[in-house]
Amino acid sequence: MKSFWDIERLIFGFFDVQYRRIPRDRFIPFITYWPCATLSQNALLVTCFSNDEICKPVKALGRNKAPSSDGFTADFLVMNWPKLKCSSKNLLDDFHNNGRSNACVRENFICLIQKKEDVIHVKDFRLISLTALTYKVVANVLAKRLKQVMDSIIGPFQRAFIKGRQILDSILIANEAVEDYRAKKKGMNSET
Repeated sequence: MKSFWDIERLIFGFFDVQYRRIPRDRFIPFITYWPCATLSQNALLVTCFSNDEICKPVKALGRNKAPSSDGFTADFLVMNWPKLKCSSKNLLDDFHNNGRSNACVRENFICLIQKKEDVIHVKDFRLISLTALTYKVVANVLAKRLKQVMDSIIGPFQRAFIKGRQILDSILIANEAVEDYRAKKKGMNSET
């Protein structure tokens, strides 16, 4: 791949396949028990962002990572937090109250770094996503809130996203059941 346009077609083709919508008629709901958040859990999820909730993820940002899509590093935000926290809080309050955020907050830039000389597939690139720092803070705050209610909104038969449950558990159980079935079937065949 030599030209920018070849790379663009490759990337767009890759992500078009990855994110193509599944037709509704192929979706068959199979879960009869679907847990919901309680009113108090919902209140926790939708409450205004507190200063403490905002400060913790800011201080926890990886300081020496690639800059965000706005060009600033987390180190810049942490070092200048005393000057920026009031305007950042206003921005987050506006997002919470109006459900809107500045377009630049939602922007992500994907930086393509070649892993080898001759690029043929998307896997030949290292993809680095540059995400705005404000978005990272909001995502962190919302993730922490969700973590508090996850065990009650994820069904008992689902294995992922809850501490102590592993997604591989279901695969291992299914594998053991198949092996057990095969062993029993083999035993039945040898008896005849």
